Amino acid sequence: SIGIPCLSAIKPYSQYKMAYENNRFKNNLIDSLAHNLKTPLQILGGYAENLKDTTNEADKNRYADEILATASGMNKDIEALLKTADKTSLKLSKTSIRKCLEEVASKAGAALDIKGDAEYKIEKDYFNTALFCLVDNAVKYGNKDAKIEAAITSKSITIRNKTTAGKFTPGTGIAIAGRILEQHSLKLTTELKDGVFEAKISTK
Repeated sequence: SIGIPCLSAIKPYSQYKMAYENNRFKNNLIDSLAHNLKTPLQILGGYAENLKDTTNEADKNRYADEILATASGMNKDIEALLKTADKTSLKLSKTSIRKCLEEVASKAGAALDIKGDAEYKIEKDYFNTALFCLVDNAVKYGNKDAKIEAAITSKSITIRNKTTAGKFTPGTGIAIAGRILEQHSLKLTTELKDGVFEAKISTK
């Protein structure tokens, strides 16, 4: 007679915990968005002013293309944030991380030097979103023509690249990746040291 009420209480508690975690994540994302969307908005403003002032058709087209590209990037970030914030359950299956990284590298247009492989229990497409955020970040801030290194073991996935960036400020992509990995019971840590940026995914 005691067991049944206890079992019936498990589901409401798990739902409460998920709701709490989602709410915490959304609050953290609001802070991240406030900081990280400021720069692209300033860029959009600058291009709009230039577009307004110029009479050269080639410049007009260039500024219009830059505005569209920046707006598209912001839209993708927001869509990814909303998808991540609303995710409440995962359909996990054992998947080769090497294959995931190869797919993500192709999508990001990145040259990846991948060592090792391991199978992780993941929801592939959703997990690949996190990997794409990390690889895309490496492409954007990496040295030109430098290969991005990835090392895979059963305990960790490490992505490294040389960068000229003097400091690292986590963006919305890192926040998205961190949340997705957290939902897979994995931990994301990032470090910039001696001109090398490292993102490490590890089992808890």
